[in-house]
Amino acid sequence: MRRSAKVLLASGVGVVAAVSIWALLARPEPRVAQDSATAPAQADQQQVAYPPAFPYASVVSIGATATKPPTRMGTGREGVDLCGYGPINEAQMPAGLEQAADSAILRAVEDLEGSREERRNALGLSMRAMMAALRASARASGWDAQNCFETDACDARTMEAQHRAAAPAAEALARLATGSMDPRTYASAMRGCRFIDVRASADCAGLKSEQWAQLDPDNGFPWLEVAAAARKRRDFAANDEALRRASRSKVIDWRVTPYDEFLANVDARSEPIQTLVLSLVSTAYFGEERLVQYAGLGHYCLPEKGDAGRRQVCSDLAQLLVQHDPGLAGFEWGQSIAARGSGAGPWMKPSAELEALRTLAAGTVPTAEPLSCNWAAQTAQWLQGASKYGERGYLTKLLKERAQTSAGPTGAPPQR
Repeated sequence: MRRSAKVLLASGVGVVAAVSIWALLARPEPRVAQDSATAPAQADQQQVAYPPAFPYASVVSIGATATKPPTRMGTGREGVDLCGYGPINEAQMPAGLEQAADSAILRAVEDLEGSREERRNALGLSMRAMMAALRASARASGWDAQNCFETDACDARTMEAQHRAAAPAAEALARLATGSMDPRTYASAMRGCRFIDVRASADCAGLKSEQWAQLDPDNGFPWLEVAAAARKRRDFAANDEALRRASRSKVIDWRVTPYDEFLANVDARSEPIQTLVLSLVSTAYFGEERLVQYAGLGHYCLPEKGDAGRRQVCSDLAQLLVQHDPGLAGFEWGQSIAARGSGAGPWMKPSAELEALRTLAAGTVPTAEPLSCNWAAQTAQWLQGASKYGERGYLTKLLKERAQTSAGPTGAPPQR
């Protein structure tokens, strides 16, 4: 396959749409001819036992390579059962259902955009850009994204459609962020601009991770974005400096879009429409690319590389990720860096704690049949919990609640 898209969530109508958006956002960097200086570094990188790319294995397997919806056993037709409606084929969604879901989302968007609060304006514009990009790219690819991206013509057509559809909202959000002092608004604008061709947009081109870092001085995540951009242009000195600055931060905060707040503004009273709205919103949530920001840490923190200063940076980064990253991926990166000798300390967590969180995540992230009532319930619970507490905070909260339930009301083990 010419391009590979990492689909973190492919559920319901989001199966093909998520594939197409991820293929556009996760394009590989241009090939650079290896020379004597870069080849050894790349060889070293292959030796690093990187943590898995995404800690929720149950999510990765859902429809990642499907070119058409699966056939349901016992129904005699292609598709899935939409909660409160019945069997449907996602690639041939009844127009009334799709329009009703879109209308419910747009009503919430317009309400947010009409608010006098900047935070609510930014949320509305962010969701408008997301929905416009998702719908346009999916339709331009003919709801067959995997095959579409095998051809340059379809690829170009889909990109153009996505850029054109998302540009008005993304650029309006970028203009809002330019005059803002709110780091969440700024981060939201940077994500929204990934749906368009930044080179053709002065508004989006003016957004910089360095500015986000200035607005968010205690947050190391924008510096991880600065480092990722530096690696992409092969500026390794800038990469090292950005990682050094990230290591001095107090927290790691993605500034994730408050999807729980958005869902609270959506007035969709019928089960089918509620479920389709959840499908679109969950595609947006799991499509917020964060893993690339960790990609350079493994090579930078190889035990045999660097001097005492670099080892201290890696030790500080590892501690920051273990103690303050809101997701499992950062937690595992921190543990891995420290375990490889870059600076393990008393802050290291028992491996059993990470394993317990991963096991819980596998059963907590939506795993039911896409678009079913069980899936809708799981998705709503996950989006609300993860948006409010962070992924890792939400899973830790669930672990504690389960431990208390198992121990009984007095804290003593249940009697046999």
